[in-house]
Amino acid sequence: MRILIVDDEQSLTRLLQRHLQNAGHAVQCYSEPKPALLDLESAVPSYDLLITDMSMPQMSGLEIATAALAHNPKLRVLLCSGYPIEPPSDHRIGFLLKPFMPRMLTDAIDRLFGGTASAS
Repeated sequence: MRILIVDDEQSLTRLLQRHLQNAGHAVQCYSEPKPALLDLESAVPSYDLLITDMSMPQMSGLEIATAALAHNPKLRVLLCSGYPIEPPSDHRIGFLLKPFMPRMLTDAIDRLFGGTASAS
């Protein structure tokens, strides 16, 4: 699976990247939304999953998700936040409350993909 992570907290980004790469996924990380969106729009093959923080200085995670889904309707999005939110009622979007353990991340990804998420 091809995964793009957008989070301004670089230490968390590196931790997620390591965990997901160890699980066999191809992972690209950004600490700013705009370069991430450019990558999402031009990536070949396209990304399967976007993991993004809800609160960032330039754009919210929901704004990034909306723009990314408009470009790639097959994309799945996992919004992460330290504050509980009600995620949109879109089956392509999930939510994970920070802080979380690696297994919680894996479970959230599996739920987004209907239990069929696998490394590729």
